[in-house]
Amino acid sequence: MKFSTSALFLIAASAVKAQQDDRALTTLAEKWSIADPAFAYDGMDFSFDYSVSTFVDQGQAYYEVYNGECKEGGSLVTTGITTNPLIDVAAGSVTDDALFDIAGKTAKVPISVDVNTITSNTDVYSETDTDGSIGAQIVFCVRFGLNTLGDSPVEVNFLESVVTLNVDLSSGFEVADINVTPKDQLINTAAQAYTVEGYMCNPGTDTPVADAAAALNQGSLITVCIKPDADGINDGIKMRTVDSFEWTRDATTQTAIESGAAASNLLTSFDEFACAGGDYCQFSSILFAAFYATEGQVGGNGVASMQFGTARRLSEKAGGLRALQEQEAAATSEFDLAVSLAAANDGPAMLQIAAGASMGTMFAAVLASFGVIALL
Repeated sequence: MKFSTSALFLIAASAVKAQQDDRALTTLAEKWSIADPAFAYDGMDFSFDYSVSTFVDQGQAYYEVYNGECKEGGSLVTTGITTNPLIDVAAGSVTDDALFDIAGKTAKVPISVDVNTITSNTDVYSETDTDGSIGAQIVFCVRFGLNTLGDSPVEVNFLESVVTLNVDLSSGFEVADINVTPKDQLINTAAQAYTVEGYMCNPGTDTPVADAAAALNQGSLITVCIKPDADGINDGIKMRTVDSFEWTRDATTQTAIESGAAASNLLTSFDEFACAGGDYCQFSSILFAAFYATEGQVGGNGVASMQFGTARRLSEKAGGLRALQEQEAAATSEFDLAVSLAAANDGPAMLQIAAGASMGTMFAAVLASFGVIALL
């Protein structure tokens, strides 16, 4: 088959034109492209770094936060999630193809979970109770997009990422995994855990005692404070209650807290109302005389619960014990401490002092001690 020179030139010209059109379309798509975000978190603070092209100028990028349904079929989140200002791209737009970079700029989306209000937003927050294992889930959608510039901006491209925080509340305050799912089902996972610390403190405050190593004598009032660890404090985590605590020395044990309330032996004072939603919990105990038989140390260990926010909701449980309702996120964490004890002096001087006071007076003094503590 033969072609004329003019026909060959026409075919060649058409091929070049098609390649130019393809290149123009490809370049236009590249200019408005959005890469999958680089996800990072620190406690309850989250960030999404979106790579965009050098064609994108300041003022074109934006973001919004919706519930798990995203924009289509969902609703904007106004409670429980803090939308911090977008960290925009550098100013200026590159239009020269020779200098163009498809991932030359970055826009950062910084958001935070507001621990004081997240539990009130049932669109993004829920709790589960499966066979006694308590869990919480926070689900929200970050929509990042690019608009045209001008008085009437028009959205050109967007990317939606669904963030799912699964919180395991039955083994300490541990964020089991954080799933980030944009359109292409990219998944990032992370973990965060909070614990509590227990220490001897002064009644009515969370101030540690000046000399925690000093030996205590028989009849001493021992006050213990429990608060979240440093990470928990920084992230706004609050206390919920002290679930249980027991003093132990060798074969001698004494229950101080059981089922979230002071033990029935009347040797511990604990105000669970003041504890709920507070910065710290506190209880005070007087130990059995058997703990002071010889000089040494007594140990204590227990479990405490934390929560999002400061809401204090209490209800009555079977047996009259008050406990927090399971409507807020809470997690349990074990803690322990040690106290030095001095041996009881049971010689003549001790007997003379005991003989100088009636049993009624001694009992009243003990009750008075607990009355003072109950008012702190």
